[in-house]
Amino acid sequence: MTMNQKKSKLFFFGGMALFLGRSTDTNKHKHHALQIGLGLSGEFKLKSDDLWTRSRAVIIKANHPHIMTGVEDDQAILLLDSETDIARQIHDKYLHDRSFHALESPLFFPVYDKLASLLYTAQSCQTAKTAMEAILDTLLTERLPSEPKDPRILKVIDFLSGLDEKKISLMDISNFICLSESRLTHLFKAQTGIPIRRYLLWLRLMEAICLIFNKASFTRAAHETGFADSAHLSRTFKQMFGMAPNKILKNSRFIQAFSCGS
Repeated sequence: MTMNQKKSKLFFFGGMALFLGRSTDTNKHKHHALQIGLGLSGEFKLKSDDLWTRSRAVIIKANHPHIMTGVEDDQAILLLDSETDIARQIHDKYLHDRSFHALESPLFFPVYDKLASLLYTAQSCQTAKTAMEAILDTLLTERLPSEPKDPRILKVIDFLSGLDEKKISLMDISNFICLSESRLTHLFKAQTGIPIRRYLLWLRLMEAICLIFNKASFTRAAHETGFADSAHLSRTFKQMFGMAPNKILKNSRFIQAFSCGS
């Protein structure tokens, strides 16, 4: 594959996803995630509330219908689960009652090259995480640490990551760590910024998409990751990301997906 045929990259983290490359979907859509869109090659066009605008950096409210064009140019799209603390902080600082907020593009000049280089560099979750955190640090001067510090929560994360099937009850997790369900729920959210049930959903989605990219059927991927069936998996994925997973699979020759954990 030549430099002009570089693959787009899609990195999944707990509560976040980072897409780098050329857009695969320019239809009107919405998703549960708050979206940060950056034009790595230049401005893109955004349609929101039936109005078109040009921008190179924008924040789009969760569950807001929009179209983001620029299929000939490279883009970075960071999706944040709207139930996470980081998404709520960004929403409160930049959006309030607005559907989107265009940012001054010079704000991100130090970040653009770092993001663009990921399209060519080694397949590294750590490098993607560094770039993703550079976006968040540009937007927020104060936020949660990137890693939990409480050893009990670290133990829970390791436990959940090692499960063959991520469909587990809160009671079973609380019994494992010897905390009450209410204490576990509070401590996990305080340490990670995401509700524990939401975190489990992300783990299941990440495993499912990796199975699919490794040629598993939708049915098998759904059953092995705790979804009722392939339709349930597709609905959940579309709710979160604004497109069904088969839309990505149609372009799998040009997209690499990475499951990067928490």
